[in-house]
Amino acid sequence: MTEPQDYLDLDAAGFLLIALGHLTAAMEKLGEMPKSAGVWKANRSAQWAANQVRYALAVLAEEKEETCKES
Repeated sequence: MTEPQDYLDLDAAGFLLIALGHLTAAMEKLGEMPKSAGVWKANRSAQWAANQVRYALAVLAEEKEETCKES
C-alpha cells in the first residue's frame, strides 16, 4: 500500500476525479487477473466506490449550479 499523498492545490471535485481515475485503473487491472471470488468481490467493491464518487461529483456540480444562480 502506498502512502497517502497531499493534494493541497485541489478542490473536492479535483480530488474525486483523481480517485475515480485510480478506481478505473484498479478495475482494469482486476479485469486482467484470473477469475476468483476475491477478484470478483474486489471488482464489485471498486465499481460501488466509483459509482459513489460519480454521485458525489454530481452533487458538487448541482451545488455549484445553485450557488452560481444565487449570485
